[in-house]
Amino acid sequence: MNRKITLIVTAFFYLSILNATVEVTTVWQISKAGNNLDEARDFSGVGDIGDNVNRGLAYGKFGNNEYVFILTGSGTDGNEINYYNANTGAWAGSLNTAPLNADPDFGAIHKITDIEIKEGKIYTVSLSVIGNNIVFCMWNGVDAVPIITKIPEATTIRVEKLSISGDISAGTGKIWIAGATEGLANPNPEKPVFIKNYALASDGTISTTATLFGKVPDNNNFYNCSVNPNGSVFVKGANKPLHLLAADGSYLGNTQAMTPELTLSQTVKYVGTNPHNGRYYFLLNSYSRTSSLPSGNGTVAKIYSMLPDNLNSINCVAQLPFLGDINSGNNIGDLDFKWIDKDLYVYSLSSNNGFGAFKITGLFDQPVNRSNDQFTLLWENSSAGNNLPGFYSANENDQDKTTGLAYGIVGGEKSVYVVKKIYFDPDMPNSSEDPWGPSGDSRKNIFIYDADNGAIKGELSIGGIWGKEIHDGTVTEDGVLLVSFVVNERETMNVFSFPNNQHEGSLSNVTFAYDSECPALLGGNISAIGSVAAGTAKLYATSQSSTSDNYVYTFGMRAPNIWEGFYAEEEFTIPSTGKGSVSVKADKTFYWNAQGEDGKFLYHNGTVISGMESTLNGSVIRYITNKNGLDYIAVLNENKVEVYTLTPGEPDTRTLWATSPILGTNPSTVGDIEVGFDSQAMPVLYVLSANNGFAAWKLNLDAPSGIGKNDTEKGISVFVDPISKTISFSEIVKKVDLFALDGRIIQSQSHTNTLKPEWTKGGIYVVRYTDLYGHSATKKIVIP
Repeated sequence: MNRKITLIVTAFFYLSILNATVEVTTVWQISKAGNNLDEARDFSGVGDIGDNVNRGLAYGKFGNNEYVFILTGSGTDGNEINYYNANTGAWAGSLNTAPLNADPDFGAIHKITDIEIKEGKIYTVSLSVIGNNIVFCMWNGVDAVPIITKIPEATTIRVEKLSISGDISAGTGKIWIAGATEGLANPNPEKPVFIKNYALASDGTISTTATLFGKVPDNNNFYNCSVNPNGSVFVKGANKPLHLLAADGSYLGNTQAMTPELTLSQTVKYVGTNPHNGRYYFLLNSYSRTSSLPSGNGTVAKIYSMLPDNLNSINCVAQLPFLGDINSGNNIGDLDFKWIDKDLYVYSLSSNNGFGAFKITGLFDQPVNRSNDQFTLLWENSSAGNNLPGFYSANENDQDKTTGLAYGIVGGEKSVYVVKKIYFDPDMPNSSEDPWGPSGDSRKNIFIYDADNGAIKGELSIGGIWGKEIHDGTVTEDGVLLVSFVVNERETMNVFSFPNNQHEGSLSNVTFAYDSECPALLGGNISAIGSVAAGTAKLYATSQSSTSDNYVYTFGMRAPNIWEGFYAEEEFTIPSTGKGSVSVKADKTFYWNAQGEDGKFLYHNGTVISGMESTLNGSVIRYITNKNGLDYIAVLNENKVEVYTLTPGEPDTRTLWATSPILGTNPSTVGDIEVGFDSQAMPVLYVLSANNGFAAWKLNLDAPSGIGKNDTEKGISVFVDPISKTISFSEIVKKVDLFALDGRIIQSQSHTNTLKPEWTKGGIYVVRYTDLYGHSATKKIVIP
């Protein structure tokens, strides 16, 4: 048989277009990690904060020389600004700080706390508390004497850092500050953080009159801000979320629901805009007062991206290496950058651990094709795509893992729901929860994405829901989102409903509660079929046991639209341990698989689990469709999808058909898969890997297998053994029929690569066979 197949593969990329792999390399370090700190000259704050705090960093070019400036602030004396060769890290000199050190009225606490450089001019600001004066300095070059500008009125905010925007020589330059009206406190709109700016003259001198730009409803000691190309402003405080103000100063919201890594930082700085997708890139440098954090926290800078004015679209792009693991009391940091063509160079400071230069490549590279013949990538938010969402944790041991996925048409919109598992103790009050966790309004951990293009649309709150761990979601045929809380044995499994994409969850939305009697966790995986409105909805829930058999429970409805009408309809015993996953077919039969290499691939025919069991490496299982008499099954194997074909009801006929590209390389043992269909009725797999992200893959069922079938011109070879008379095929065929020349069928067999004739008479015969991809052929053979 000659088989010629022409494949036309189109890759779709939405606004968050994918980049090539981002790589981070170290250029140089003067750090604890590098074991080369000179405490006497470079870093007086090593090991403890003390009086001298290495808290400010800036990059600047002066003629042909490039420097990195590190400043040390002090309450009494010793204010010093050293500068280093930006390419090698070698010490190059110190700025003249004698005038400011000699001034007894300069600064309330630290005479200098932050440094920025623009157009060859060096600016610093003092650390000023409420009731004292703000003082700026400007050096017009590395050999200059500082020009000191004291703001005449006492400040009403606490000032820690500055940033610069505009073109100084053109007279559009501005110095920006952000300051709290109070110390550490909870977000308080009545005591906001104010963002102000001071105009810069064309010679670099600073106006003493402030312009109020806007405010954010938050409070803390240390704040800074950064201006974006469209005039919007990032605002960041230590241990606080990232805030955003529009170009007109109006408040656009914050990232309260984002990860601890985003919250535990102080310095934010815009660095560039991706030319392929228009996303902003910005840097965050960690800062922490929390002693319970892991060793090394507060010493690392990260690169994020975000669609303009869309905080929900934040993605972590890359992380710089740690400078050291000292986190004594505080860890104040700073950072700056430069571009050389498409390469970003980041200069990062950790007050306890040193500073260094790092090169980041791949940020502005052309998109890469992450599709193959069988899988066409529609969109992704993943580690491999360099756009892992900000709320995502790549730590396998993180108890706040992203575990669940749901797909469906809700409120007339095709949506994908990403469920982030947040653990909290139902016996403890909300006030005991971490500030970045599920406390108050921040308990939004169901993220809504557009199923067609992967753009985030919003969040659902579980602020009024009380349970143990939210794990999974599913959508009914009539568009009701159901989410489940996993429970231990003899606890109550609660399922909650969200009938639209604006709904806020509450205890009044309990769909049903089931008092589990099974000796295993329940609710970690749920799947729905049917319609709630019509009263035909059924919910399937699986248990998770490491010591005994598992169970699949089905829950039915007694009447349409009556949530309390759900009841336990059937219970199936699964002869296997592990975290179970169930996928239900239209005829209400189902496939079931368990997490891990010992998982069982079982087919339920309505009443009995098949005794034929086949081991699969994977956790989640989803039925996709039936084509040419074969069931197509998707299995999540850590960070990729494997698609199998099999004859319905015969698990041992399963054959690996194709494998998707990976979503990332982080270890990940859990995740989820959902199945939809596009306008051409082609399957679309929505895939989530707990530590690698999620994506939408279009499945091309007309393509050949990706498993060793690159040569599509070669057909299946047929051989006859002259001794045993056995007919052999070069690969497994779905079905084979043996005919006599007069058309009589002599023998048939399914799913095999051999056929042993039941006679010994030689002669000419006809073999007709169909391969696993639906291609049929007929050949004449001679049996000796």
